[in-house]
Amino acid sequence: MARKPTGKPTGRPPRDFDKKIFEGLCHVQCTVNEIEAILHADQRTIDSWCNREYGEDFNTVYKRFAEGGKASVRRNQINLSKTNSSMAIWLGKILLGQRDPQEEDNSRAMGRVLGLLDRAKAIEVASAPQENVTNSHNTDEKNVRKSHIVEKTNTKS
Repeated sequence: MARKPTGKPTGRPPRDFDKKIFEGLCHVQCTVNEIEAILHADQRTIDSWCNREYGEDFNTVYKRFAEGGKASVRRNQINLSKTNSSMAIWLGKILLGQRDPQEEDNSRAMGRVLGLLDRAKAIEVASAPQENVTNSHNTDEKNVRKSHIVEKTNTKS
């Protein structure tokens, strides 16, 4: 800091923060706004303090200490999974890429059901008297036209 001819320094003295508090805030992944509110300083002041104390900018320091917080959360989740089966299942899906077998089976089952419905309609049409086939076919065409008109009006709005 430059000094006046009288020997007194010029400008405001630099702010100093408690390193443990700052590192703890980063560790629990507080947002920048929360850190600013707790330390009663804006980001530029915190950034210049980080440059003085750590020799790195705020973002780099924050990322370094926040990673330690993530490890702590993961450790707690793994400990919790020993007593909580839901947590164990969730961790298996996230960390190990495991999936519920029913997710795959549901799509296959739905395909089978739709195929059976198509077959049932074909059998129904084949076994129906000839007059009703014509009438039901005309009714189906009218319903298709009506639904097509309704879809067009819905897309316009």
